[in-house]
Amino acid sequence: MKKGETLWTREQLILAINLYSKLPFGKLDKRTKEVKELASLINRSDNAVAIKLVNFASVDPKQRKEVLRE
Repeated sequence: MKKGETLWTREQLILAINLYSKLPFGKLDKRTKEVKELASLINRSDNAVAIKLVNFASVDPKQRKEVLRE
């Protein structure tokens, strides 16, 4: 972890995983309206939220099946 960064709280992670479950993979982007709204709500940057969502996707078995199918 870089100096000045803070760990994600349980509440922030719950909100992020909830958003992840609602967005298609192509919307896991810092410019997406929902990502910006969540970032503002939990006091994180748009980019931090987008990265967290992509991190969830990287360990999601459903996403892995989609990638393998293509």
